[in-house]
Amino acid sequence: SGGAGSISLQAVNGDIAVNSSTVTNSVVDGPGNNITISGGTVTLQSVDEEGNPIVDAEGNPILVTEISANTSGSGNAGSIQIESTQDDELATDELSITQSTITASSTETESAAGNAGNISVQADADIVINNSEISNTVFGGDGNNITISGGTVTLQSVDEEGSPIVDTEGNPVLTEISANTSGSGNAGSIEITSTDDDDNLTTDELSITQTTIEASSPGTDDSGSAGSILIAATGVNLLDDEGNLDINNIPQGAMIGDVEINDSQLVNNGSGNNIDILGGTVGLSNTQITIAAAGSGEGESNAISITSTENDDNPDTAELGVNGSNITAAATNESAGSIVLTALGGGDLAVSNTVEKSSEISASTAGEGNAGNIELTAADGTVTVQSGSTISSDVGEAATGEGGDITIQGGTVTIDGPGEIDEDGDPIPTISADTSSSSTSGAGGSILIDGSQINIQNEALISANTTDAGAGGNILVGLQADEASQPSPSLYDDNVVTLSNGNIFAETSGTGDAGNIFIGDTDETETVTIQAGSRISTNVNPTADDTGAGGGISITGDTVIIQSTDTDADGNLSADELTAITANTASNDSGSPGDEEDEGGVGGDIKIAGNSIEINNQSVISANTTGAASAGSISVEADEEGSIALDNAEVSA
Repeated sequence: SGGAGSISLQAVNGDIAVNSSTVTNSVVDGPGNNITISGGTVTLQSVDEEGNPIVDAEGNPILVTEISANTSGSGNAGSIQIESTQDDELATDELSITQSTITASSTETESAAGNAGNISVQADADIVINNSEISNTVFGGDGNNITISGGTVTLQSVDEEGSPIVDTEGNPVLTEISANTSGSGNAGSIEITSTDDDDNLTTDELSITQTTIEASSPGTDDSGSAGSILIAATGVNLLDDEGNLDINNIPQGAMIGDVEINDSQLVNNGSGNNIDILGGTVGLSNTQITIAAAGSGEGESNAISITSTENDDNPDTAELGVNGSNITAAATNESAGSIVLTALGGGDLAVSNTVEKSSEISASTAGEGNAGNIELTAADGTVTVQSGSTISSDVGEAATGEGGDITIQGGTVTIDGPGEIDEDGDPIPTISADTSSSSTSGAGGSILIDGSQINIQNEALISANTTDAGAGGNILVGLQADEASQPSPSLYDDNVVTLSNGNIFAETSGTGDAGNIFIGDTDETETVTIQAGSRISTNVNPTADDTGAGGGISITGDTVIIQSTDTDADGNLSADELTAITANTASNDSGSPGDEEDEGGVGGDIKIAGNSIEINNQSVISANTTGAASAGSISVEADEEGSIALDNAEVSA
């Protein structure tokens, strides 16, 4: 069949308003052509004669205005371009899309299906997209990209008074930007950028509120790949050859504005690409960001990358803030990508909570794929994980893939616990890389925390436990790690590590061996202080026969201080005030250290080394056994001219 003609609405320096109308370009086997709407200002909307939003009989808003370019056969669909072109610097240039739908699609399911076209929304000045839908959807053919680029860009769903739009049942109505495939075709990518066009000092801002942005694929053996999502408050092209954000290639003096994402969802499902967010400052509030690798096992879902580039010298706010938000990378048969949060330029990174909601950053595997790594970095700033927030890498019971590693690195790192314990009297995990896998291949990830000043406090718990056959990972504090998760020197000279009512557990209650705990660096760590009811444990807690071996504990620093809190008037301490370092075993396995045939349940060793070592005030160091398995040893070693002081302490093996 013949091709469709083009549609062009142009008013070079004038205004274009499209209200409650449809503009459509549809083809079957012939080629489609383009839809172009170009004016000084452009307004798409759906309002009645009095300027009120059009609603249905129940009072819900209706998206009447529709711009679409579609193919239902072998012909390629045309593209859609909507732009504001006015270049008068004194004028308010705005491209406004309200209560409207923009669609590019290919609905043919066969392999010979045509491709969908591009959607481009561009303005030199401001773009506001409110309570609208922009989608690029394909089945058999390939999708194309959605590009939204303006001086400032605002995506939202608010009424005339600026209040969030809700339906008649009180549920939020979201603006939706989507590039999806439901078949063998590959989906397109989504790129949303704010740019500075006039070389002045204007701060460009990219604001996303009550919006869903999705690039997805079914993730089946025969389905296409999902595209990437890029959100960046800069006009500088920072994409590498594969279309991913390259934060190592930011030019000197590049102007980068602020990004704020509130009450929104960003989703990349199936075999897909990255979600990249870049801003001078980046704030997430009550927002869900998700990648899910659920394909056949042949591909890989790439990373979530969130980067801030500036230090605004405001001590009350972090340059990269995750507030009451969830960031999730989940794997099943394919490996999931990493979650990487980076505050450059001396900026701070904070994971915090709202009154209604805690923040969670999680990477997990429930199948053959490996879980992704989690990295939080503010190399010259501070990293704070506030009370109630959690960071986790989890290996599920049925998983055969490995857990991802968690790395937290900053000039100052503070891990703040909830200040409370659970109903069993145990601390609530703050940072965890646990495994419950029934397979020996389902090993847990390791945890690395490095910084000039490290504070683990207020019942914070860092855990790398195993409850089944998978081996537990190592925990390293004040150190770096090699490829085998073994300790290597810290990046920070004379670092200080303080546990004040903080907890670090690498325990086993299954057949998998527990990991090791390493705190401090012989050459780089100035002081390690473990106090105020802190607990460090690689205990063996058997729940079945053939228990795994316990891990070792190594604590090293120029000065090492292990102490409990001050006693009461009678000289007593409660259990939660007692500082304890334990590598105990209760296993009835008959193994012994070094017995390769049967070393089940063997306790780990404890080594404390430094120039000045103080263990006092009823602190406990123990490597005991209450079963048949052998306990580990305890070694407290001072330098050649160093000192060891035990005062009212208990050391037992």
